[in-house]
Amino acid sequence: RARFSLDVEPAGPVHALITLNGDKTLVRMWAERPATAQQLRAGIGELSQALTRAELTPGDIVVRDGTPPQPAPARAGHFLDRAT
Repeated sequence: RARFSLDVEPAGPVHALITLNGDKTLVRMWAERPATAQQLRAGIGELSQALTRAELTPGDIVVRDGTPPQPAPARAGHFLDRAT
């Protein structure tokens, strides 16, 4: 998995998660600006072709508005130092 974020004007913040799952390359992107999300959605076909040219098998490519979900914080007591 590779997770990264870019914040370049005029697009604004864009977050990506790229996952290799077996032979498939899955791409999830979140754009904080609706116009940027729309542009990214319009380019999904080009991204799929670029993955194929890079000898990767495209899987799901999804673009969402907003920010990626944050992992839930660890429950209290989840990490316990038993050494003391």
